[in-house]
Amino acid sequence: MKGIDVSSYQGVIDWKKVKSNGVSFAILKIIRKDLTIDKQFLSNSTGCIVNNIPFSVYNYTYALTREKARVDANAVVDIIKKNNIDKMKSFKKEIWMDVEDETQHGLGHTLIDIVKEYQNVIESNGYKFGVYTGLSFYNTEFSKYYNELDCPFWIARYPSKANMLFTQNPNDLKKPVIKNNLWGWQYTSYGIIDGIEGNVDFNICYEDENSVDNKNGISTFSLVKEGSQSISKNFKVKEFRCKDGSDKILIDVDFVKDKLQKIRDHFGVPVTINSAYRTVSWNTKCGGAKNSYHLKGMAFDIVVKGKTPQEVAKYAQSLGINGIIRYNTFVHIDSRETKYWAINNNGKVSSVSQF
Repeated sequence: MKGIDVSSYQGVIDWKKVKSNGVSFAILKIIRKDLTIDKQFLSNSTGCIVNNIPFSVYNYTYALTREKARVDANAVVDIIKKNNIDKMKSFKKEIWMDVEDETQHGLGHTLIDIVKEYQNVIESNGYKFGVYTGLSFYNTEFSKYYNELDCPFWIARYPSKANMLFTQNPNDLKKPVIKNNLWGWQYTSYGIIDGIEGNVDFNICYEDENSVDNKNGISTFSLVKEGSQSISKNFKVKEFRCKDGSDKILIDVDFVKDKLQKIRDHFGVPVTINSAYRTVSWNTKCGGAKNSYHLKGMAFDIVVKGKTPQEVAKYAQSLGINGIIRYNTFVHIDSRETKYWAINNNGKVSSVSQF
């Protein structure tokens, strides 16, 4: 999806024209440095509501302490509630913490504490939370602590300073690569679109890239909220997470309970899940098949402690599992409906009728 983010800097916007030019979403600045409402926020939110444009909000924060982060976050929540924004269907209940100010460089782990404090206020009020920042800022200030941040990132990276029309697309080779979940890419601040005078930021959102048609029985979980929840006697939700840190996890729960748990019970030793659910971007990064069952939460690459892949594949076959691929160091099993048994020997794949 492609969208824009705006503030009072863009002045009065003709949202009808903006919508007619293909904008799928908008992110609106909600609050100023002095914590008063952005001068165009109410006009912009009304424009989105009237024209049925999904929107979220952002706050450029100058917070240098947890206390200031808490004050900022509460100020944003107060504006939303005071103006009944959260009752509007177009509002995605999504709040972005814009972290990029020069004063926030070099704070080390303190910055992570600041973000978490802000996040706690936002999520405790029932809203979704994410961080906006530039790629350079992310690499210097966030990357080293990536595993402590359970939230999506909206990253700015501008391949070009030339004016761009909304119909033009950026060079995909310049798409930001980060360790956390990449929600979206702000790819230019030199955007030109009918309905807005002057330049505006253009964005690509990857939120829906994982909207895969799944068979019945696939459940969606949140790593943050449900990671410690048990799926079966020996498996928890967090064991099936995507390696890119995405909060969303798809799991074929029935398969885990019926097949994966039986493998664990049969061998009586720990089963390590090397790879389960994958986002589209992560699947591409690790060279997975375009229509991989990992995208649907239906595939599991496993290692059974002290057992050879051959032993594991043979027992999986006895359970009637249709998707089995024996690798040299692990076994891939999935819940496909059509039988496919194979051996992958260093990239050379051959189908088999028995293991």
